[in-house]
Amino acid sequence: MKTKITALAAAIAVSLSIGVSADPRSPNYDHDGTIFNGGSGAFASQESIRAGMNGYPSQGQDAGVRWSEITQSGGNNNTAAATQMGHQQYSRIAQTNGSYNEAYVRQGIAGGNNERNESVVIQRDGDSNEARVTQTGSFNDSYVRQLGSGNKATVEQLNNSDYSDSIIYQTGDNNTATVSQRDNTDETWSFVAQYDDGHEANITQVRADNSASYVFQAGHEGHKATVVQRDEANSLSMIRQNTNMGGAAVASHSQVNGSGNYASTIQW
Repeated sequence: MKTKITALAAAIAVSLSIGVSADPRSPNYDHDGTIFNGGSGAFASQESIRAGMNGYPSQGQDAGVRWSEITQSGGNNNTAAATQMGHQQYSRIAQTNGSYNEAYVRQGIAGGNNERNESVVIQRDGDSNEARVTQTGSFNDSYVRQLGSGNKATVEQLNNSDYSDSIIYQTGDNNTATVSQRDNTDETWSFVAQYDDGHEANITQVRADNSASYVFQAGHEGHKATVVQRDEANSLSMIRQNTNMGGAAVASHSQVNGSGNYASTIQW
């Protein structure tokens, strides 16, 4: 599943091409004719790492693999919950054509160092849905896709030894994305893409060198993105906000107690 989520992230990134750069994830930044490319290694190194991490199948026919799939369609006020502990977990939750639904995923609560967790949550064609994913261990992937308004996505990747990835994709108005990646050994990666109006994204990365956060928000108005990176070195924070009708947008980066970090905002 690592390669599938990586391919998905690449497809999203390509779809977000803007005039500033062929790939809006690119850390290259043109300022008055001077090209800055600080932090360029963060995305490049993680692309190669994720490409080689297809370490177990997505279905539980092999010993040690735990596989869960929940599908709920055409209703409101549904709840789906998956809790998995061990070393190889895969969970997929799909809630479609409904509102006020809730999805909860907890993986790796045993806290082992060799865990590989994969979580996919799809909430489509509904409003006021909520997804919450919590992962501990190693090699975590979380992908949340929400299509509708008033939705909330929260991802926590905690006490991971290496290489945790979070992707949140939201379309609709007044959606909120929150990512907390804390106390990880090295190289955490967060990608948030939000379309339409009234977006809010809050990203926190603490104590994980070579981390990268990328936020892309597109619509008419009301964008707000906040990124906090603390006690890290050689980390990257990028915020891209497109208000095509000239509406308001707020971007905030806070990098504390670190060295070699890079932050970049583009608003247009």
